[in-house]
Amino acid sequence: MTHTTDYCAAVVAKTSRLHALGLDAERERTLDPELLQMICTARERSALAQCHNSARDAIIYFSAKEAFYKCQYPLTRMYLDFLDVELDIDFDHGTYQARVIKHIVGKPEWFDSTSGRFSRNNGLVLCGSELRPPP
Repeated sequence: MTHTTDYCAAVVAKTSRLHALGLDAERERTLDPELLQMICTARERSALAQCHNSARDAIIYFSAKEAFYKCQYPLTRMYLDFLDVELDIDFDHGTYQARVIKHIVGKPEWFDSTSGRFSRNNGLVLCGSELRPPP
C-alpha cells in the first residue's frame, strides 16, 4: 500500500506467483543534496552523476528503496536503512535491481538481487518491487 498527495494505491498477488510485493508513490521533486547523501551510496551517487538529469532522477532511488523495504519487511521483519540497500537502475527501461549490502548473518539468498520497475506518470513516481518464489 502507498499514498502521497492526491494519490493512493494497493497491490495484491497470489502467493503461488509472488512471495512479496512492495509499492511506493512519490510526487516528482528534486531532492536536497543533504538528503541524497542519506539515501544513496557512493556508488549510486556516482551513477546518478552520469545521468542526463540527475536532479530529477534522484527521486527514483528514494522511491525504489522504499518499495524494496516494503517488499522485504513482511518476510524478514528486518529494519534496513537507505544505505543498507544498493540499486542498479536502468533508466531507459524503467527497471532496477536491489540488493542488501549490509552484512547480515544468515541473510536470505534472495537479498542478493530483487527486481523492480518504475514509471513516471502525471507528476508521480511509481516504484514496485517483487520477490518471486524459486522455480
